[in-house]
Amino acid sequence: MRAIAGLTLVLSLIGCGTAYVETSSSRPERSLSSAPDDSAPPVDTDAAAIAAQACAQTQYERCVESVLTAIDTLPGSLVAICEYEEGQGDVVFIDAEAEAEGACSGDGLISPSRVVAVVQLP
Repeated sequence: MRAIAGLTLVLSLIGCGTAYVETSSSRPERSLSSAPDDSAPPVDTDAAAIAAQACAQTQYERCVESVLTAIDTLPGSLVAICEYEEGQGDVVFIDAEAEAEGACSGDGLISPSRVVAVVQLP
């Protein structure tokens, strides 16, 4: 029940900035659909190259920006790049590659969805 309530919170915040959802796992699941920040520092070219490569196979319009935000937020983490309909998507933190499909689909509540890539952040 808590997972459903958390997912409902994530879905309600998708257009409102970064959503952080606490789950019962050892590390909270976080969503990184944040608005652009004009005051952000220059991007490391290695990080930009990693983000571009990770997002090469998706129609998710803000993929590169979201991966760079994830790198800044929790470097070294494992993330799943998710794609939804109409150019929408997300980058979610996961503990293991096996969690990617469930994290991207909201454990079956978000359809259609697909895992574009699982990436270990620098």
